[in-house]
Amino acid sequence: MKITQIHALYWSAAGHTRRIVHHIGQFLSQSFMVPVIDTDLTSFNKRQNNFEIPSTSFVVFGMPTYAGKLPNKIMPFIREHVHGNQTNVLAIVTFGNRNFDHALAELCFLLSENHFCIKGAAALVCEHAFSQKIATGHPDTKDFKQIDVFLGQVLKNIQSHKTLSCPIPGDPNAPYYIPKGIDGKPVNFLKAKPVTDTKLCNQCGLCAISCPMQSIDLQDPSQVPGICIKCQHCIQICPEHAKYFNDLDFLSHVQMLETNYTQLKKNQFFF
Repeated sequence: MKITQIHALYWSAAGHTRRIVHHIGQFLSQSFMVPVIDTDLTSFNKRQNNFEIPSTSFVVFGMPTYAGKLPNKIMPFIREHVHGNQTNVLAIVTFGNRNFDHALAELCFLLSENHFCIKGAAALVCEHAFSQKIATGHPDTKDFKQIDVFLGQVLKNIQSHKTLSCPIPGDPNAPYYIPKGIDGKPVNFLKAKPVTDTKLCNQCGLCAISCPMQSIDLQDPSQVPGICIKCQHCIQICPEHAKYFNDLDFLSHVQMLETNYTQLKKNQFFF
């Protein structure tokens, strides 16, 4: 079947998953000589739509790993609103140098359930959303070269009508990873929310407008009445660097990550 377009979908609060999906989308666009449709599902407004993707598209679907699985507030959207028609897909998860655990298996399972055909999958190391000290600067040039080699193999599989033959590690039904503090004991920061340095905040409202969960008060951006999934988007997007976390359990977990996960993990590819 002739591919008529590349459809790049991603959820990327920190921006790393977006960079990877953009790169893959452009590579495939040039390979098939077809246009790319870019859909940023990080946007709350975008997630109010249904996506029925035809069999003539090739999909690149990228998601970050949160506590070893997909973000639990985003999974229902994928399950209910993103559907294919035996549409070929490349499943991509990113992870912040600890482990992708069950995230890739979960994404492949959801996409298969929604009538996509998995042609390849990858788990790729990115700088951790919680700390720039973990996998600093990744994805980098070396990562993108590895991705290009992988894409070359995926293209060969498409041309020879092969399906994914390499098993995906993980269990879609496994529980989430339990975060640990610097003392190695479990910590719970589910209720933690970003705080605002009111001396720095200029009330521009950018954090509230772009919050993936629409959880920040537009009239008073220092207030977060909605649920916070700790995606760090408001912290990274704030032009005045006025947002931060001060929850002790959260900070202890970040310290544990910075202490124990400094050695760079390897990208993993499945085709």
